[in-house]
Amino acid sequence: MLLIVVIQTLGGKGGKDKDKTTTAPTVTTAATEPAPTPPPEPETEPETEPPAVVYRIKGNSVNVRKEPSTDSRILVQLSNGYEVDYVKRYSNDWDVINYEGQEAYVSSRFLEKVEPVPETEVVPTGGDGAEGQ
Repeated sequence: MLLIVVIQTLGGKGGKDKDKTTTAPTVTTAATEPAPTPPPEPETEPETEPPAVVYRIKGNSVNVRKEPSTDSRILVQLSNGYEVDYVKRYSNDWDVINYEGQEAYVSSRFLEKVEPVPETEVVPTGGDGAEGQ
């Protein structure tokens, strides 16, 4: 009897599945082309920011005030040529500056805008410093 069980186990289930055959699935691998490389971007000149507008004090011991009034508290007195962080025009008589992180006021007649000097391209002369020899 043990022999019959072994034969049935090895031979299948009584021959019912004799006609079935198993095959491995077919795997096809197609050669893939690499993704096309995008064309290089054209080189552009680096953008240059316009020069910062600079304002300076014109006058000696110019009062910087808490409010736009000659009656307002004086925060500091600035000397001639001192560059300030200009914020905006307040009125015909007063301008707003940033002084130590706070808005402050300066009489417009003591503040001047400094025109930026255009940058000039330096062209090498090509000489070796031995001119006239």
